[in-house]
Amino acid sequence: MQMLKQFRYPSNRQALMAAVCSGILLFTLVILWLAISTHTALMSRQLDAYDAQLAQITDETNSLWKQIGDITAPLEMDRRMRDAGYTVPDRVEFLMSQPTATVVSSTVTLSGGGR
Repeated sequence: MQMLKQFRYPSNRQALMAAVCSGILLFTLVILWLAISTHTALMSRQLDAYDAQLAQITDETNSLWKQIGDITAPLEMDRRMRDAGYTVPDRVEFLMSQPTATVVSSTVTLSGGGR
């Protein structure tokens, strides 16, 4: 019995302070969670916008490569060459130079020993 009398229960003020501190902590955690969720949603929306921009740039790049392919096609190059006044020669001769032979001589001298 002596032991039960010595044991003190927290006072009402301590219980109220613990409840207020717990409430503040809970409120702070909820606010942080909402802030992080909002930031994540905004970043996700921005990432979607970047993905759409990347798709548009990729389409433009592919279109430009197609245009380059069309312009540099052999038939188109021939047409443009003729429009510019160049003509294909009737006869083509290739000039080849004859290689000249070069002689390189070397002498090896061994010194020493009696072989």
